[in-house]
Amino acid sequence: MDDADAATKAETERTAFVNDYKADAAAFEAGDPVKGVAAVPDYRKAYDFLLNSRAADLKAIGYDTPEKLHNALTADEFAIAQMAKDQGRSPAAMLYALAQARGYKAAAAPAADGGTAAERLAKIEAGQAANKSLSDLGGEAPGGAMTAQRLIDMPMAEFEAWTAKNPAMAKRLMGA
Repeated sequence: MDDADAATKAETERTAFVNDYKADAAAFEAGDPVKGVAAVPDYRKAYDFLLNSRAADLKAIGYDTPEKLHNALTADEFAIAQMAKDQGRSPAAMLYALAQARGYKAAAAPAADGGTAAERLAKIEAGQAANKSLSDLGGEAPGGAMTAQRLIDMPMAEFEAWTAKNPAMAKRLMGA
């Protein structure tokens, strides 16, 4: 094989490697329900975090031009991806783990209703507080709080329905 053939073969292998690496990153980000692999929607943020962190390291040790910095970052990324491939691991998963090791933390996932987990918790707590205050009233009837006299004055069907719905309050009102 001559130099031109060797260069063409090397370029073909590099292109295949890059395509496999890109496909792995897309699959890692999207997940694979068939394989039971969860999506990692913040992969790109973790990737950017890792690259920015590594770029700061490289600048600190003297990679002072954009071209040198780009070449060093690309070489690092390829070395990591190649190591992952050699170990039978996902390059994207390895890069994500490296980002986490460097301090990357995923943002709080939005709750199903569109809020963050903290907002959802606040809504739940507010609902519980409202429920507590309503239950302290014992199921207040229209026109004011339920009293023993109001219970006695109710028609039998309404009385039975109310006491079935509010047994604890009914016992309190009846002195039980």
